[in-house]
Amino acid sequence: MKKNITINSKEYSMGSSIRAMLIWETINEKPFDLKLYGDILLYYYCLLMAGEPELDITFEEFLEALESDVTLVAQFATALASADKAQSVFDKESKGRGKGKKKD
Repeated sequence: MKKNITINSKEYSMGSSIRAMLIWETINEKPFDLKLYGDILLYYYCLLMAGEPELDITFEEFLEALESDVTLVAQFATALASADKAQSVFDKESKGRGKGKKKD
């Protein structure tokens, strides 16, 4: 997933969801699981960390930006939904390739 998002008048790249999940697990020291709203917000921040290795915004500044611009959460959610949709198309194609083939 490559998507840009503007926070505090600066454009940032969102990185891959796999890399972001690994960053999330490293920070939380537990398996990836988005049960709590705080976990989701941290995941959004991890997407930025995955896309911007030299990220210049702290998590606290990120939270402040989310509070001051209510559209940011929706922008992250939309980006993730688009990535999920693209992944589901790929998954369907992969499953369809195996049909009709004999297994040895």
